[in-house]
Amino acid sequence: MAEPVVVGSITGDSTNMDTPKEVAVSPDGSYAYVVGSSSDSIAVVDVSDPTNPTVVGSITGDDTNMAQPQGVAVSPNGSYAYVVASASDSIAVVDVRDPANPKVVGSITEDATNMAKPQGVAVSPDGSYAYVVASSSDSIAVVDVSDPANPTVVGSITGDSTNMDTPQEVAVSPDGSYAYVVGSSSDSIAVVNVSDPTSPTVVGSIAGDDTNMANPQGVAVSPDGSYAYVVASTSVSIAAVDVSDPTNPTVVGSITGDTTTMDEPQGVAVSPDGRYAYVVASTSKSIAVVDVSDPANPTVVGSITEDDDNMDEPQGVAVSPGGSYAYVVAERSHSIAVVQWQNCTTQ
Repeated sequence: MAEPVVVGSITGDSTNMDTPKEVAVSPDGSYAYVVGSSSDSIAVVDVSDPTNPTVVGSITGDDTNMAQPQGVAVSPNGSYAYVVASASDSIAVVDVRDPANPKVVGSITEDATNMAKPQGVAVSPDGSYAYVVASSSDSIAVVDVSDPANPTVVGSITGDSTNMDTPQEVAVSPDGSYAYVVGSSSDSIAVVNVSDPTSPTVVGSIAGDDTNMANPQGVAVSPDGSYAYVVASTSVSIAAVDVSDPTNPTVVGSITGDTTTMDEPQGVAVSPDGRYAYVVASTSKSIAVVDVSDPANPTVVGSITEDDDNMDEPQGVAVSPGGSYAYVVAERSHSIAVVQWQNCTTQ
């Protein structure tokens, strides 16, 4: 079994990606978008040549619209990036149609009611809504982004310390009906019905699971919408959660206590074919490739660990649309690494 390899990277870029927290990829796979919490920034990285990723445009030092950004997502048409920032209680809409000149065209700032210290963001499949989860308000906010110049909160759940205490990340089902929110303090995943954007409702949850999801940090959804994959730092784990019945999410398989390949996992992404989950972990400075083709028996099939140069304390991961590459951002190395798994096109 061939191991994953780093084929290209940018490291030590404290100007455009100081303490990067998250990464998203354009629908055509040409660009990666990296948010840097210490540089109040978003960087546009050309990844069309995986061996030579290059920053082609950025916004830095924007402490009005993106003070300490934590999360980023991209519209389905690739025209906009959505950045959520914890110190400005904000979401910014960034026009990325000209990669060399990204610009903020709309924002909501200082919304301590619906998005106090936001951590994660996801976009509906039709591009009309952004879903923002915020740690201090124990909340999910539904933001209408159909008019990029005027993003508007149209619905929210706030103060839900049972199902989403200190939420860290959110993912959306392929059909756009449900959002999945992980709460780090409640050891939880909540299934939120967002089919009515004005009235999001928790319809199912798992809370207090300190075996499979103690202090969860990341969540991703399978392409068919049947499973959510949750990574949790304290239980050193990935859990496969069956969400086919939204009212009864169930952990069907997990890996826990794997301090070798996923010590303190922070982020997870799923391959387009649904067979693999990619887990990045800060303490092991690693990416693990997890075979989830049998959700009841997730298995690590490849990894890179202790990579101080390219992934020193990784925080976020995204996968290319074709599934050939994973993009890993790491806060201490101020970096983005392009990782190829040699078996990805043959299995």
